[in-house]
Amino acid sequence: MRVKPARKATNFICEVSHPAGRGSKHTTVEGISPPTIRLEEFGQSVMCVIEDFYPKTLSIKWKEDDREVGGRDWKTTENDSGFYGAVSVFEANLTSASPGTKYTCEVTHGGRTYTENLSTRAQFSLKINPPPAKELFINQRAVLECVLTGDSRKEVEGATVSWTAGGRSPATGDVRVGGVTQAGSAFTKTSTLTLEESVWFSGTEVICSTSRTSEKISVKRGGQRPSIIIYKPDKPVSDSDSVSLVCEVSSSDLANVYVMWKVNGGQYIEGNRMTTIKNDNTLIVLSYLTVTGQQYNSAEIVCAAKDANVQNDLQPRTSSPSKTKSPPKIHLVESGQSIMCIIEDFYPKALKIKWKKDDHEVRGRDWKTTENNLGSYRAVSVLEANLTSSSPGTKYTCEVTHGGTAYSENLLSRAQFSLKINPPPAKELFINQRAVLECVITGDSKKQVEGATVSWTAGGRSPATRDVRVGGVTQAGSAFTKTSTLTLEESVWFSGSEVICSTSRDKTAPEKISVKRGGQRPSIVIYKPDKPVSDSDSVSLVCEVSSSDLANVYVMWKVNGGQYIEGNRMTTIKNDNTLIVLSYLTVTGQQYNSAEIVCAVKDANMQNDVQPRTSSPSKKNSPPTIRLMEFGESIMCIIEDFYPKPLSIKWKKDDREVQGRDWKTTENDSGSYRKVSVLEANRTSSKAGTKYTCEVTHDGRKNSENLISKAHFSLKINPPQAKELFIIQKAIIKCVITGDIKKEVEGATVSWTVGSKTQPSGAVHNLFNETGQFFSKTSTLTLEESNWFSGEEVMCSTSRDEIEISEKIRVKKGGKRPSVIIYKPDKTVNDTDMVSLVCEVSSSDLTDLYVMWEVKSGQFTEGNSTTTIKKDNTLIVLSYLTVTGKQYNSEEIACNVKDANMEMINTPIIHTTSMSKVNCPVCPVLECR
Repeated sequence: MRVKPARKATNFICEVSHPAGRGSKHTTVEGISPPTIRLEEFGQSVMCVIEDFYPKTLSIKWKEDDREVGGRDWKTTENDSGFYGAVSVFEANLTSASPGTKYTCEVTHGGRTYTENLSTRAQFSLKINPPPAKELFINQRAVLECVLTGDSRKEVEGATVSWTAGGRSPATGDVRVGGVTQAGSAFTKTSTLTLEESVWFSGTEVICSTSRTSEKISVKRGGQRPSIIIYKPDKPVSDSDSVSLVCEVSSSDLANVYVMWKVNGGQYIEGNRMTTIKNDNTLIVLSYLTVTGQQYNSAEIVCAAKDANVQNDLQPRTSSPSKTKSPPKIHLVESGQSIMCIIEDFYPKALKIKWKKDDHEVRGRDWKTTENNLGSYRAVSVLEANLTSSSPGTKYTCEVTHGGTAYSENLLSRAQFSLKINPPPAKELFINQRAVLECVITGDSKKQVEGATVSWTAGGRSPATRDVRVGGVTQAGSAFTKTSTLTLEESVWFSGSEVICSTSRDKTAPEKISVKRGGQRPSIVIYKPDKPVSDSDSVSLVCEVSSSDLANVYVMWKVNGGQYIEGNRMTTIKNDNTLIVLSYLTVTGQQYNSAEIVCAVKDANMQNDVQPRTSSPSKKNSPPTIRLMEFGESIMCIIEDFYPKPLSIKWKKDDREVQGRDWKTTENDSGSYRKVSVLEANRTSSKAGTKYTCEVTHDGRKNSENLISKAHFSLKINPPQAKELFIIQKAIIKCVITGDIKKEVEGATVSWTVGSKTQPSGAVHNLFNETGQFFSKTSTLTLEESNWFSGEEVMCSTSRDEIEISEKIRVKKGGKRPSVIIYKPDKTVNDTDMVSLVCEVSSSDLTDLYVMWEVKSGQFTEGNSTTTIKKDNTLIVLSYLTVTGKQYNSEEIACNVKDANMEMINTPIIHTTSMSKVNCPVCPVLECR
């Protein structure tokens, strides 16, 4: 039964009679129902939707701020419940409206007035700025800024900002909110959050929110701490010059890094600029600082880096091209029968070394002075002391004169009864793969030494008798010695088994030894003369084996592929956090110039890899390898692996010579060299195709590398249009390549895949076009409608400079099919009028959909405009069509919808309207039986 509600509550009874019995149902229909009103933006207009009211009669009035304006009312419709709905539209031109303009829809119904307002919103955005380095270095705090920007002062000023860090709200004292500032037509308000440095570097997620939007940020964490190098001029600098320094922070797994500088121990300062570049598998951050020549020559300049590394070590690492005077640090080390004087961290380079035995001056041998990463120097001098034959208490002095001041360090020789285990020499480990350990008893009483009994254990067990040998007593000066040897398999020694040597002498404690195991395998560097060597000279080489976690290492040399030989001597030193083993070898100049000389190392590393590693100081001429890299607005020419050191660099822009800036030449581990030159190219303003050339002259030959500035080049997929889906049941997808080089765009090859299948070239059509200075090429792929709506992924690809560029698209699938309603005028329309119709498609889980109109069952036509709005949990698509009054009054008009629903129904939903068909009147209710 269909009824109309009365103005007061009315009861209805439906009674049914049947031979099997009688039944009835009661229902009550209420009286007057007030309207519910909502306002929606609809393109440039505002739509007032009035729903669920009874009776039908009402009036609608529009206001812009407080000024009455005219709107356009659509037809009032009746729903299934007997209530009414109406729509009115005001053409507001929202784009040109001032922010905060208030639009009011005023509805009078049943003698009462109801209103709803909508105020235009201004541009409004939120952005989190990461913490600057300054606060992290000076106060050990991470200060994050949340910046609100908009063109309505009232909206920005009234916005409330909230923060969370790791899911928790911060303390009130850690948050500050600033006032509103204006720049042009934009207003800005900034809120700051201060975190402990450790919280930020732990990777905690930080969220800044307002009632309109939110943004997240967290630190990017990485692996091991990066390396830091400062590049500086390789020529003298006068006090009146300006000097550019570059601090390079690099790692294969670089975390977020923060870089600051210090000049002469002052406050931390930021560099002039900072940029990030990718070189092969290494990420590099470069900080650039300009100082005066006077500062460079006299002040200590430090580059400090903090990074979010896995160790959570927050102490900054530093590197410095220090030019400040620094006194030497001296320490003496016994090295076999010799004494080594190690002099470190001094500047300037010049110093003198003098040796004394007791108070008598003796001659030592000085090694090459080297420069470290901090710009200070290191020197080593060795005295052949013959310590075994020295009298107990003999004093050896290393006296260093530097900067007019004398510094010294002493070492006293000792003699006593002792037991000592000598670790296995490298020779047996390399040649026989055996570890031969010596237990040496020394004393100044022959009887005592001769009578001492020696016993061994390895891993808690006594060794086989055949593996132990005991020698007789020998005498050197006043000292007597007896030696017992134990031979172990190399694998047993490197496994870390503890070896103990004991003697029967009272109060002499046994001695223990085991291999010291370490982490990764160490680095190996050979230091060699930096000047030409004649065949008649004698040459000293040093093999440096170093690691921050150094295992026991064993070093041997080979000359021209012969037998392994030991160096003249070997010593271990500690430099900061690095342990260094040095092996020293003297060869003839002829051997140095013509033979292959190899330093080989075995070490007790955690991988249990006992194969030796090698390094060689090859002197063969080696041409440079050159590569060009974009560096901000500049171009960097990196020249590597060349020998000998001298070379010259020339820059060209196209074929015109231009001036670059050369950095210092450095020597690498293999004995070859590396150099960097930078050209300030201002590439942004360069024309596409400009050629930059780095020309290197080395050993009389020219080598060059080019970089050509690239033009704009992009790829974009456009989704299928509704027209083809309705008319030919095909999805036509366009892939558009755009660029400003005709040849590059025209020659680009486009390929398509649907799902995992490559589409044949016959299914694709290409079109080339030119617009102004840009060129475009469009590739079109045609799919069956069913393939598109199935949700298969479609990918369009091309390649540029051997790098693939691609974009993907697929239909968005949803749930149930949407509902479709057409809104139309509720007044009579003349044939000469123009009529606006709106097709509303809505769903709580709306898919991609396509809307077309039909007038008089003719061709499909697209609406004048389409817009999408969100109301509560419902997504609504509105399609707007304008027709003539004559078409509206005489022809059937249909809104057709195709959508990607879960039922895979491709038949369109059709909703029609027509004034040419007369609605049947509602029959009056006389009775219900």
